[in-house]
Amino acid sequence: MDVVSLAWQTDLALLAAGGSEVEHHPTYVVVRTPDAPGRRWGNFLLLRRRPLNRDLETVRAVFRRHFPDAAHEAYGIDDPEGRADDLHLFRSAGFTTGCSVTLTTEEPLVEGHRRTPAVVRPLESDSDWEQRIRLSLAGDLHPDPVYLDFLRTRAKADRCQTAVGGRWFGAFEDDQLVGALGVLPAGAGLVRCQEIPPPRRMRGRGVEQALMHVAADYAQRELGTRRLVIVAEPDYPQLEVYRSLGFRDAGLQLQAERQAA
Repeated sequence: MDVVSLAWQTDLALLAAGGSEVEHHPTYVVVRTPDAPGRRWGNFLLLRRRPLNRDLETVRAVFRRHFPDAAHEAYGIDDPEGRADDLHLFRSAGFTTGCSVTLTTEEPLVEGHRRTPAVVRPLESDSDWEQRIRLSLAGDLHPDPVYLDFLRTRAKADRCQTAVGGRWFGAFEDDQLVGALGVLPAGAGLVRCQEIPPPRRMRGRGVEQALMHVAADYAQRELGTRRLVIVAEPDYPQLEVYRSLGFRDAGLQLQAERQAA
């Protein structure tokens, strides 16, 4: 199956780079992560289109065939022109559904508002990466141990990406990390940008803009591409910041998931 959504193209490339198996079939893609069978968005089906009412049970049977021991079901829809309403069939079957906004640009970023008290540089030391984990906790002093373990695993995987051209940049103020942005090569001339936003007190001070400019410069200079892709929740506060830098909307990423009966 040829994947057309920029969000799913880059997701699949990053999953494959992280050790997941990506198996293409005529009308769907199977993504499997043997090392983490319980990870929903590491073990899912990507469908070419939303199922019709008569197709849903067939689709679910295909999932069970590929994941007979899974304690969940998870489906993506490869339709960048899709709408949230396209997931109503999943919702009526008891699934939790969601849609994320995809942004992209191939143009030089808009200048301006780059001043910030923070110093932007790559994440390098163990201390830098530990600060990235703490930044993800958004001030939670007593995080759930399972979630903290997930963040550490994700940080380890992201750090490994630096060996194949990826790079994470941090904005530091008095040696304290106040924002981070990853630039990850995702195949076909695409670069996926993944952000850990600054705390509320630092928003509006140019941190996001400075990080994105440095990341875009790196993507062009070291990775040879300007095609940047961002995927975020529709209410993500930084979306308007990225649009102001020249990113344009490129459709929605549609998802449905539930615990297995």
